[in-house]
Amino acid sequence: MIKSIETIMSEGGDHRITLSEQTGLNKYGCSPYPSIILNYGSTTANTISLDAFKFVKMLYLNKLAQFNSKIDYENYYEIEIQSIKKEIKDYFDLNKQTEVILGASGTDLELLIINIGISSKEGQILNIILSPSEVGSGIKDAACGDHFSSKTALSTNNFLIGDSVDKEQDEKIETVFIESRDVNSELYSDEILLKKIENEIQNGLKNNKRVVLHTIYRSKTGAIIPSKSSTIYLLEKYKGKIDISIDCCQGRVSNDTIHDFISRNAMILYTGSKFVGGPPFSGALIIPQSLKDRVTKNNKISHELVNYFSKEELPNEWTINNLLFNKKNNQNLGLLYRWKSANYEMRRFSQISEQKIIEILSIFNDSLINEVSNSTFFTLLDKKRHIINDFKSALDFDMIYVLLIKSKKSDNCIDLAKKLKFFLGEDLLNTKSFNFSEQKLKYFDKVSLTTKINVGQPIGIYSDNLLSQSENIRLSLNMPEIFSISAMSKEEIYQKFNLDLKVFFHKCNLIYKLIKNNK
Repeated sequence: MIKSIETIMSEGGDHRITLSEQTGLNKYGCSPYPSIILNYGSTTANTISLDAFKFVKMLYLNKLAQFNSKIDYENYYEIEIQSIKKEIKDYFDLNKQTEVILGASGTDLELLIINIGISSKEGQILNIILSPSEVGSGIKDAACGDHFSSKTALSTNNFLIGDSVDKEQDEKIETVFIESRDVNSELYSDEILLKKIENEIQNGLKNNKRVVLHTIYRSKTGAIIPSKSSTIYLLEKYKGKIDISIDCCQGRVSNDTIHDFISRNAMILYTGSKFVGGPPFSGALIIPQSLKDRVTKNNKISHELVNYFSKEELPNEWTINNLLFNKKNNQNLGLLYRWKSANYEMRRFSQISEQKIIEILSIFNDSLINEVSNSTFFTLLDKKRHIINDFKSALDFDMIYVLLIKSKKSDNCIDLAKKLKFFLGEDLLNTKSFNFSEQKLKYFDKVSLTTKINVGQPIGIYSDNLLSQSENIRLSLNMPEIFSISAMSKEEIYQKFNLDLKVFFHKCNLIYKLIKNNK
């Protein structure tokens, strides 16, 4: 039976992209096919754009018609995976020595980073994870070398979450988590955070462990942890002594910043979803030649990673003598077509001038902050960060807006943010969620209630390992949305964002009242 492209793009990941039989949506509330929706949820996941969907469907149907044998199929996968890697390198203008590795998600690729660390002369690692609550949800398990989902990208087996991926590596992995916010949910100063980080680095070095430090360039809340200058300071101070992986999975990062990190021997985690706008679960790990060579020389890639990666996604030198990788011959077509969609978005986004991107981001920033300032329902997390002129490149701008709900405890609305996200994605006049007397609804009420809006999932914001805030939703732009309005005039862009945001804020207020009245 020939599978549809929608089905294929929902495979080759874990439980988070499995489609619900009831709704046809994944855990994030997104579909693998286009939908008429206001898409401001790219901090979590995207519904594929219409143009990207038509592109990958055309690729799939054309290639399907050409398959004459299993060998043709295998060659196709190898060729297309290498093509995706080349497109990523071309987009970031990376040199030939830099290696691009693909994986279903940044969390999957964390397992590979652990193996890169173990390949060092020390042979054991101290894995330091900054602000785990503000990166991938499975990081606390993956950073310990454990399964983070019962389902993996390439295995039909069910695994127990928290079980070791490779029991032979158990004693080689020690993990430390460092939160980045104080008791008031404010980010620590770089001075305080660096002191915490360097204390752990010194402990690792003293115990003859390879320190693997994970910094973040735009977290789920949009934070840079620690600052770019502090990450560069650590890269230069501990050059050759520790490995540093920089989480850029939100995709809100410029080519110049990527080069600044890679040139100092850092690893970069990136995804084709989030800001890029492709479907969820398309990860990439960019590593310098020196780390690729180290793994090749010491041959430390775990055989158990065959459940997560195909040999084509990894450097050929790492798997050429690995019998299990070659025997399995797994291929992740879901990953391939999700990345093809992302490559398509990256190509057309590259056509937009820097000046136009800055104009669009600035107008969205001003429009949103104006609406928040007049809202009795929301306030903004990290208000001081949203200053557009802080960075040279548009892609380094702070584009993630975390709206904190100002509900009172007396409201007794449990999980209000989760309910808001769900109902924002619904046409509430044509569902059975609430009963309306349409005669009492004004025209703008009807417009707002029928408009489907995708927003970022609520996240837990932690202060020194204690949950301090969870009633929030997140808004941000992505590449497809920016491209779709790039031909508009400045005045037209203002009109679009003003209307979108008025609909969003009005729908939130209506939902809040409906929830209170239906408790």
